[in-house]
Amino acid sequence: MKAHCATAVLAALMFAWLPAWSQEASTRMLQQPTDWKNTEAIAGMIYPFEIHAVGSSIYFRRYDSAGEPIQASPITRIDADGRETSLDLRIVPGAESRVYVMTWFVNPDGSFYALDLFYEENTDWLVSYDSAGKFEWKAKMARVIQAPDTVVPLDGGNLFLVSGTIIGKKPAPRAAISAIFDRSGNLVRDVTLPTDSTEVEVNVAGRTRTLNPSARATVGSDGLVYLMRQATEPRVQVFSSSGDLLRLMDLTSPKEAGYPMDIYADGDQVIVMCALGTSSAPSPQLARANPNILFFDSRTGKLNTQRYYEGVGVPISFRDGHVTFFNTRGDHISVGHAAFN
Repeated sequence: MKAHCATAVLAALMFAWLPAWSQEASTRMLQQPTDWKNTEAIAGMIYPFEIHAVGSSIYFRRYDSAGEPIQASPITRIDADGRETSLDLRIVPGAESRVYVMTWFVNPDGSFYALDLFYEENTDWLVSYDSAGKFEWKAKMARVIQAPDTVVPLDGGNLFLVSGTIIGKKPAPRAAISAIFDRSGNLVRDVTLPTDSTEVEVNVAGRTRTLNPSARATVGSDGLVYLMRQATEPRVQVFSSSGDLLRLMDLTSPKEAGYPMDIYADGDQVIVMCALGTSSAPSPQLARANPNILFFDSRTGKLNTQRYYEGVGVPISFRDGHVTFFNTRGDHISVGHAAFN
């Protein structure tokens, strides 16, 4: 939160495999991932929620900073030609304290937006970087969000949807926040739902455990933004590309489906990745290794189908009816694929 070599076949691994798929939403199922291929990139300790597939590149973070949180680690980009590049987004002119990149978004052209915490100053900054990870501009946020989970640009980068948790000082309680800010860091409007919670109780192996849910967001193939806060029965806010709230969906799934961890949107489906409980609380690592994937109608929130996978790794991209999995096999990173049928 790299500097090794990766093979030049990565682009083919990610996108040359795309087969045809059925248009029958009610029967869409994932085939088992196939065509696993190792890159030459060393796996390391990968932060499970910081992996993105954009175009023909994969972006992720590893624990590369000894004694520092993952937010101090650089981003690795593996490009279509096999090059692996380390991008350190902590280099921000004018910062007089340590910079932690709390959450980040990759644009289609490979440039970045990030929410950076200037640690000693206790200030949050919206920062723009080019595709090489070089600083472009920054804006001080009107509100400090100690634990931001997601930042998504709206209106061509003039507005930003930010969601996370305001921790505050004890005894003040944690507070969920979802809000839209302008590119100067000013609060435009608060879109936090009354039901958004910073604690949720789940039953794991017959025991009740309390989790601190995160907010997850994705830009669908339809250009809309889908925002979900983790909950046993999550609600999804759907925003237009200009930031207007279009609809609110309640996603209802079987209790045995697991705990929702991440969200994607492709075509007419909202796709939720869940973690199944074991002897410990659901975790990102567990979900990413053994995801239970639920497929909902993107208009109604009705569950279409679900499919469980064991040991497949990270689903990082749902695109045109296909999913790309990212995993570690031995000491190396692997990419596998599956299609709806």
